[in-house]
Formats: sequence, structure tokens, C-alpha cells
Amino acid sequence: MRRLNTEGSVRLEDHYAIAPLERIDVDPVLEMIRDKRYLVTHAPRQTGKTSALKALAGRLETSGDCRCVYVNVAVGNPPAKTRTPQFGPSSASLRS
Repeated sequence: MRRLNTEGSVRLEDHYAIAPLERIDVDPVLEMIRDKRYLVTHAPRQTGKTSALKALAGRLETSGDCRCVYVNVAVGNPPAKTRTPQFGPSSASLRS
């Protein structure tokens, strides 16, 4: 059963939400990635930055355009209580 989420990443199968990639203009982001440019996402907490990043990683993994790794380097964040993020079919090889 889905529920409202108040912390952590959005999982559409578990939470009521708008799909993360429907909230952003993906084409300029994909262009920046193709051009190997830096991308900075700056927004208030709990606005979907991480959810959009993970959804974008899933899209890139599924398309075969690149391999993605998610690393949280924030100081003081406890380890995630949720399952390991699934980016796409090749993510299993990244966890082994």
C-alpha cells in the first residue's frame, strides 16, 4: 500500500508522488552529461533532488549510455535504512 513520504528518497511503488523526471527539464541535463560538464543541483531539503538524481541514473543505466554510481558524502548522515537503490539492469554487477 502506498503512503505519503516525509523523509528519504521517493519510490513510486511505495509513495504518492509525481515521477521525479516529470518535474524537471531532462533534455538540458542530458546535454550537460553528454558534454561532460559539471551539474549542480541546489534546492531546499525535501524537494526531490536525490529522487531526481536516482531516477536520472536509472534512465541512463537503462539506456546503456553510461554506468552510474550514487555516493552520499554528506557529513553526519546515518547509513540509509532503505534497500540499495536500483538503477537498472547492470546495477547488480556494481554491488558485487
